[in-house]
Amino acid sequence: SELPSVQNGPWLVVGAHLDSHDISPGANDNASGVAAVLEAARVLALDGPTPLPIRFVFFTGEEMGLLGAYRYTADHEADLANIRFMLNLDVVGGPGRLGMALQAWPELLPRLQRHAQDLNPEGLLLDRLVPYSDHFPFFLKGVPSAMAASWGGGSGRGWGHTSADTVDKVSIGSLQAAAVFAARLLLRLGADEEAWPAQRTPEEVKAHLLKEGLEEVMRLEGRWPF
Repeated sequence: SELPSVQNGPWLVVGAHLDSHDISPGANDNASGVAAVLEAARVLALDGPTPLPIRFVFFTGEEMGLLGAYRYTADHEADLANIRFMLNLDVVGGPGRLGMALQAWPELLPRLQRHAQDLNPEGLLLDRLVPYSDHFPFFLKGVPSAMAASWGGGSGRGWGHTSADTVDKVSIGSLQAAAVFAARLLLRLGADEEAWPAQRTPEEVKAHLLKEGLEEVMRLEGRWPF
């Protein structure tokens, strides 16, 4: 789904995964992300055309290996060069601080720090490559991307991937904060007139994966792309 926009491109993509772990109701992981994306879409649609087109995507098969996101990037490969930024919302309803992990784009970090400080001054902004959510296939294709999540607030995974990931564990305040943050960030990125960095080449993507020490584990998982 896309919203009407003033310009035809480049695009912004925001998404979340619909599925949950096999034993889990998935209230926080990841009905919270889906709800926040839907609310951001509802609010953005109220105010007329957005500066740039925003595409809202819901993925399946994330818990089985990011299957939906890999399929999306394969089926829409011709469109990927027109994507300015991909924002993925995954587990945003927890008690921790709302934060965003920028996926190995240090040249974008100062710009996003300015936006994040205005939009979410108590939040976190990390430059951390996270290979286990739906932004990662976009990263592998060279698209600037980030994951928003509730960081901290408990030990380990908390209730995630358990039968106790139920709706009573989800904070309405956290959902509201995530939806507002996503909507306002997308508007700001769409209106940002500063020069945007070029997408990563395959060689640059590979270099980042090697720097993070991910080759061995990705080969074992059968998803090393080089």
